[in-house]
Amino acid sequence: MSAAFASTCALVGGGLIYARVVADTVGPGTTRLLLLAPALCVNVAAPLLVLDPEAEPLWTAIAVANFAWWTNFKLIALAAGRGQLTGPALSAPTFLALAALPVKFADKRDAQKTRPRGDESPASLTQIHLKKKRHSQPHTARDAGVGFACKLACLSACVCVVLPALDANSSTSKPLTLCRNATYAVALYAFLGALFDLGAALAAAAFGAPLARHFDLPFLATSFSDFWGARWNLVAGASLRDAVYAPITEGRFFSIEKPSSTNRKGLSDSPPRAERGRSGTRRDARRKSRESGAERKSADAPTPTTSRRVVGVFACFAVSGAMHEFVFWALEGRSSRLGTSRAIGWEWFAFFFAQAPLVSLEAAYAARLRARREKTPEDARRKPPTLATVFFVRAAKNGAFLAAQLALANALFFPPVARNSLDARIVADVRKTLGLGFVPTRP
Repeated sequence: MSAAFASTCALVGGGLIYARVVADTVGPGTTRLLLLAPALCVNVAAPLLVLDPEAEPLWTAIAVANFAWWTNFKLIALAAGRGQLTGPALSAPTFLALAALPVKFADKRDAQKTRPRGDESPASLTQIHLKKKRHSQPHTARDAGVGFACKLACLSACVCVVLPALDANSSTSKPLTLCRNATYAVALYAFLGALFDLGAALAAAAFGAPLARHFDLPFLATSFSDFWGARWNLVAGASLRDAVYAPITEGRFFSIEKPSSTNRKGLSDSPPRAERGRSGTRRDARRKSRESGAERKSADAPTPTTSRRVVGVFACFAVSGAMHEFVFWALEGRSSRLGTSRAIGWEWFAFFFAQAPLVSLEAAYAARLRARREKTPEDARRKPPTLATVFFVRAAKNGAFLAAQLALANALFFPPVARNSLDARIVADVRKTLGLGFVPTRP
């Protein structure tokens, strides 16, 4: 870890302590959002002003993505009364760890993602049971440590063995480019997985809390919905769900759920009413009136419609694409060697936004199949497939999805990275961080 990155963490840590004080004293709403604005600005400005993207592209990417994106989205959700930072039992160290580290504590929604619908075949139920078992098991410090070691070994193999062998071939053929990009995809997964597992190991060892998995075998995904919704970078997915998707589907930015008895105002515990004296009677009455009104509004809130869900999906991928472009600008847009007009070509935004219609079409098709299955009489339904059939069908779906996703990545995601040899500079920084020396950057 460089001194500049440590300084960035210190600045962000000071802003998060301030955010904790704000959340402790001010309830969700516009006032809390305005008071959290200084912390949001610090999280954006600190990585941009302290870190040098030319000398430290890897640490700059980590700091910008983690603090300016994931941490800030957690704080935005906190301002709206959403997300895990609003938990009433969070201590100050736990709050800081959840906000600063790329971790997500396990909750009931992680197990609900794999809940059977009641009309699956025995083979499908077996797959759901295995996946639910993985999600329900706590991700302990030992699991995170083992995952960190495995992903670090995979990352080292990619940057020290595979990529040098590919770069030794001066050919620019399309098959070689596809192999190089596929290696970059595996290295990206290994790098993010190692980073998340390291944070999870620290958080689990310090607080002993069960952690949710960050990745769930993403290269075994069978569809775009499966990949983005349940397998890839679940930390970023949770932040987008709390700050973007939930407000759209609910039709309101600020949550109006009834506060718990231990979280009436912010995150700190409130004293019992009997200990407040007569001066708190009127305040209690006003608070009780507001809470009852919030309960009535929450009860009257309509169930999210299909159109709201579709808009929420498109908004999440649009925001994700915009944040990826921001990270890319932080690495390349400020460089003297490459103008902003060339650095920001919006390919990354197009890549992520292109996922939205695919996910929405898959969801619509799955809903249509469920509706047709429910209308079909039970005696007219076909015989449930065997495990072998399910295996081959899943393998075919997995191959089709990987081919489609890699084609999109080859067209939109990887070309901007290679435009100014950013890929080679990051690989060199990874080797330097791992203590493996440098690799020459391509001209």
